Parts: sequence; C-alpha cells; structure tokens
Amino acid sequence: PDLLQCAQQSSNPLLKEEEEEEEEGGTKSIFYDPTAASASASLRASASAAKKPPQRGQLVASKSSRLVHSTVWTKFKTQLTSLMGTLSQTRTRYIRCIKPNPQKVPKKMDHYSTMEQLKCAGVVAAVTISRSAFPNRLPHEQVYDRFGMLHRKCQDLSAVPVESAIDLLLSHVLKNFGNTTTSNTSNTSNTSDDDESSPYCIGKTRTYFRSGALEQLEAQRLECLTQQAVLIQRFVRKILCLSCFRSLKLATIRCQAAWRGYRTWRTYRIVWYRIVQLQCAVRSYLARSLLHEKQRHAAATRIQTVQRRLVAERLLREVLRACVRMQS
Repeated sequence: PDLLQCAQQSSNPLLKEEEEEEEEGGTKSIFYDPTAASASASLRASASAAKKPPQRGQLVASKSSRLVHSTVWTKFKTQLTSLMGTLSQTRTRYIRCIKPNPQKVPKKMDHYSTMEQLKCAGVVAAVTISRSAFPNRLPHEQVYDRFGMLHRKCQDLSAVPVESAIDLLLSHVLKNFGNTTTSNTSNTSNTSDDDESSPYCIGKTRTYFRSGALEQLEAQRLECLTQQAVLIQRFVRKILCLSCFRSLKLATIRCQAAWRGYRTWRTYRIVWYRIVQLQCAVRSYLARSLLHEKQRHAAATRIQTVQRRLVAERLLREVLRACVRMQS
C-alpha cells in the first residue's frame, strides 16, 4: 500500500501514465504484490478486454491469444522510436565534454589532462583532417548576401547564375589570398596543384573555403563595414555639428540682440538724461534772464515814478509860488 500510494503521488510521467492505464483497464498497479493476484481477477480482466477493442499502448499477441498489456520495454521502444524520428528531422550537433582538471574544482584548467582527453577523443585529428582541405562551407545565398558588398560590380551580377556571381566575387576578393595568409594545406593534402592554389571551391549548393580564406573574407567585410560606419558617422556628426552650430548661431544672435538692445537702451537713457539736464540749464538761464529783465523793468518803473513825482512836486511848488505872488 505504501508503494502504491507513493506511485500515485509521484511526479514521474511514466508512473502516472502507468497508473492511469491500470485504472482504466481495471487491473492492479505494477507495484501490487503478484502473490496476492487471483486467477479470477485475470479471467475477468481478459474477458473485459476481449469485449472492447485494444486501447492505446496495448499490443495483441495473436488472434487466439489474450491481449498483452504494455510493459516498460514496449513503452521505452516506442519512445526511443519517436526520439530517433525527431532526431532524424533535425541537424545533429555532437558535443564532447572535457573535464578541465582531475580534482573537479572550479576555475582551474589542467592543460596536459585536457590535451590528453582531446587527443584520446580524436578531436585533434578530426580538426586536423577537416582543416587540411576545405574546413569552412557556406550556402551560395549566404555567401552572396554576406560578402556581396566587397565587390562594387556585384550589383550588376543579378542576371547571371549565383554560382557565376560567387565565382566572380571570390576571384576578385581573394586574388591576394596566397600573399596575405599562410596555410599548411600543401603539406597535408594530396589534391592537385590547381585545387591547392584555389582558396575556394564552388559546389552545387554550397561554397567551400580553405583554411584562412573565410577569415580573410570576414576581415575584409569588417573593414568594409567599418568604412561604411565611419562614413555614416561622418554624415551624422556633420548633421549634429550643423544642428549644434545653428543652435549656437541662433543663441548668439539672441544674445547679441539682447546686448545691443541693452546697450542702446543704456545709451538712450544717458542721452535722455543729458538732454534733460541741458533743457533744465537752458530753461533756468531763460528764467533768470527773464527775471533780470523784469527786475530792471520794475526798477526803471520805480525810478520813473520818483522822477515824475519830483517833477510834479517842483511844478506844484512853482505854481503855488506864482499863485501866492499873484495873490499878494
């Protein structure tokens, strides 16, 4: 019972599926004690199985024999077949695990042990063999799309077949391959002189490159992309500098306008103050002149009044004397 309860609560999908199939088929679990199973239970199970069609996961031994229940081996075989079918539809990649050090401690590399493992696994020999001829290969479309920028006339090759376009492209780009790269293929390969001298080989669907040819193409592509990036950066920086210059020019014009306005306003205030002072001086001078004129006029008037009074008094005295004389 404990094993049965453990199997029912297990997270393993195989045990869960087995338990569900056992419950649907009316039979006991695989953890049930076989000594406790009775013959009547097996007869009832065979009779019930004979009435209904075979379920998923069950195999029929023969027409006359009873139904055989699916075992762990049949499930493993089915899953293995499904796994191999899935793997056959994918691109398989093999990964070789290398133990960095015998002590199994992190951040420690034992070069001698690692090289021995690589040699024993055949990795060094496989790499040597693969790099002796054409270790790198790419599809035609990828070669044309990736390295077409290295040849300026590559845009005119759209009407020709892709193999011819790639041949013209690579013959132009890799014409100095022997002078700029070093390769050991002449000592390890048994191909002809023409094949050894050619850094690439064009197949039906792929292009094969010798050791160092693809690296040179990538270096030239990186250099071309760098030049284009520098050109784009130059135009972008030009636009940014021009925009910054225009902003600075506009800000300078505004500052100059504000300063000139302030300087003009200050000059105007000085001139206006001086003009007011001059007007005040002129008006005060005119007022003083008018005051002096009025004072002189008033003095003359007083003098005339006194003179006239004296003349009138003298005339009066003479008239009085004459009157007195006449009366006497």
